[in-house]
Amino acid sequence: MPRGHWFVRSMLLGAGIVALCGVVTPAAAQGITFTPYVGSFYGLSKFFDSDVDLANFGGTGTARFTMQQTNTAMFGARLSLPVGATLSVEGAVGYLSSEVRFTGKDALGQGLDLATNQTGNIVVGSLRGVLRPRRSNLQLIGGLAAVHLGGDAWNFPTNEKLTNIGGVIGFGLRTAVTPKFALNITAEGYIYGFDPDKSDDTANGFFKNKTQSNFVVSIGIPIGLSH
Repeated sequence: MPRGHWFVRSMLLGAGIVALCGVVTPAAAQGITFTPYVGSFYGLSKFFDSDVDLANFGGTGTARFTMQQTNTAMFGARLSLPVGATLSVEGAVGYLSSEVRFTGKDALGQGLDLATNQTGNIVVGSLRGVLRPRRSNLQLIGGLAAVHLGGDAWNFPTNEKLTNIGGVIGFGLRTAVTPKFALNITAEGYIYGFDPDKSDDTANGFFKNKTQSNFVVSIGIPIGLSH
């Protein structure tokens, strides 16, 4: 898929959020909040983890190659629109940049491993429902997500599908520090399909279609946008 489609999908996601704004009742609109956040990103699965036939690259035997995003900080923001006493619709975006680590066990010969890093970034967008039970600070989160991979680690002509659609699920906790100052602490898991080069020929070093999972723990400051 051309990379320009990522921009189109982002615009459609934004249009959906705007459309939801139009159906929020004036009373519920009093609770609209904007929440900038900082979080910790953890890649729970590897992008690539397979044996590769070295004969295809002028060598002999096989080597075990892996590729994984290193853990790092994520920055983002959320816009929450109440649609009832206990339910809100939330649009969220997040960005991170870290090293994508490549390793090859026995890649240079028996007992000679290969390891290198390249820069990679991830942009995450989601549209989800947030359920907050009455008389509780707990929040339950679930919805749709789009995950876009970028950076030098993915800058190859064969990687045409770098935007992936999946889901997000998690929970949050709202903590009142003072009567006018609160913190939102969330733990979210992102699950999405992954096959950037649309090939299952892992023996030749291509990616296979697999499920990718990431985990983000974040803390944010909710800011009321209406009174």
